[in-house]
Amino acid sequence: MLKAAKILEEQMTQKFPGVNALATSVQVSPSKLKRDFKKEHGLTPLEYFRTRQIIYITGMLNGRQKTIKELAMMLGFKKISAFSVWYRKISGTDII
Repeated sequence: MLKAAKILEEQMTQKFPGVNALATSVQVSPSKLKRDFKKEHGLTPLEYFRTRQIIYITGMLNGRQKTIKELAMMLGFKKISAFSVWYRKISGTDII
């Protein structure tokens, strides 16, 4: 599952690749990937991916290097509201 985590970390500035594609990349079934990944990391692959993304962009938000919309688009979110929901869920605070 370390390989799967590494793949997710390398793709942080892209859209979530999906469990099926990730499972194929590490040559396991999607159900085994989800089960083993959560057991090892305490999060589902999507939760892990979003958490890493939020950590990654927190510095940019604090420094206001980019707008919230630019950051959301950069991370593959189609809607700012979806980005806001994940940000609030992970950081415990609102974006603005």
